[in-house]
Amino acid sequence: MAARAGAWVALVRWPARLASRKNYTGYAKSHNLGVRTAGAQRGGGRGAAEEEAAEAEETKEVARGWRAAQGGSADKGIYLIIICTTTPPKREEREREEKFNNREREREREREREREREREREREREREREREEKLREERENVREERGKGERERGKLREEGERERERES
Repeated sequence: MAARAGAWVALVRWPARLASRKNYTGYAKSHNLGVRTAGAQRGGGRGAAEEEAAEAEETKEVARGWRAAQGGSADKGIYLIIICTTTPPKREEREREEKFNNREREREREREREREREREREREREREREREEKLREERENVREERGKGERERGKLREEGERERERES
């Protein structure tokens, strides 16, 4: 069994009670593994069953060797060597999580930028209010000054008139 570029190999312990090709291909499909197991690529017809049996036996031999290397009994259970054409689930899950986290971080940054823009707008409104208040005060001061000036002129006029009356 030659692995294609980008494929990965998984050695899966399979319970003896589920030991049929139908079961493990169903498992592979249900777990979205894109699996090619021993003989799974073969079409039907004569000789396919014998080839599959030979490959299954070869798989068992490899599995026995692997189990013996792991310090276990060579005959317990059934092990399948599965060549998966998809990315390993953990890496795929990690990539999905990273994408999700990146999107979340980007959304949070965008929300923060929006809050900052809102704070800036609020500061601008406050500055505008202060400018308007200053202008209003200046106008009132000018009116008061004019009023004072007018009162002063009025007083001067009255005094002038009184003096003219005295002189006359």
